[in-house]
Amino acid sequence: MKKKQKFKKGTIVRIADDLGESMSHFDKGCLAVVAGTYSQQYGGTNVNSYTLYIIDKRSIVCRCSWYEEHQLTETKSKLDVNAMVARYHLR
Repeated sequence: MKKKQKFKKGTIVRIADDLGESMSHFDKGCLAVVAGTYSQQYGGTNVNSYTLYIIDKRSIVCRCSWYEEHQLTETKSKLDVNAMVARYHLR
């Protein structure tokens, strides 16, 4: 059976505080918007690795890849993701 991705495009997630030594230079402990999975961007079957738009003070500050599913937690937020997507032309 084909595995489904856990977080849909546009979902707000919190990145774990500890990403491990190999990802110590990545943004961590902050909010982000899911841009998509590896599979969505390049094809194939990898739905566990995600590209994220990193959020700082209600603005998207960068795009970063590849965060693993277990490093992310969906979170409820009052941020207007649709407005951010439109503002930064992220469709």
